[in-house]
Amino acid sequence: MKTSHILSPLFCIVLSAPMTSHAAATAATAPNKGFYHVESYITAAKPTATCSGFGIAVGPAPSGSLYYPGPSATGAILRYAGTKSATITAESFPKTPAAGATSWSGTLMQGTEPNLTFPIAFRAKLAPLDAQSFTIVATLTVTVGANKCTITQNIALTQTG
Repeated sequence: MKTSHILSPLFCIVLSAPMTSHAAATAATAPNKGFYHVESYITAAKPTATCSGFGIAVGPAPSGSLYYPGPSATGAILRYAGTKSATITAESFPKTPAAGATSWSGTLMQGTEPNLTFPIAFRAKLAPLDAQSFTIVATLTVTVGANKCTITQNIALTQTG
């Protein structure tokens, strides 16, 4: 049975570009609480056959919107439209990292609201550029039964509200 999981990325969510000198100088800056536009690109999806069976491939991922509740807070949620359907997928994240943190990991829950029931493990490296934008390099692991797909994703987030 073919199962399709579209990853955004955040974390998706994807996540480990070296900081630029500007980013290093502002690394202690926590992103503002609010809404962020999310653009991401899947740079790796392995093993290819398993990931393809899940509908995941290297290339652009759907853009979306992330609500970021601020540092050390619950309520971060990413929403994006699927590329093959008219549904909106949501990913709910665990407590956000503390201000100044450069990593975040845990299990996000994916699905269509209010049924976020599909767990996805993630590890993310965060690089704040300023209070209104940051980048993420994420590694996500999608598991269905005995099948696993590991995705690496580069994500850029800019505040919109």
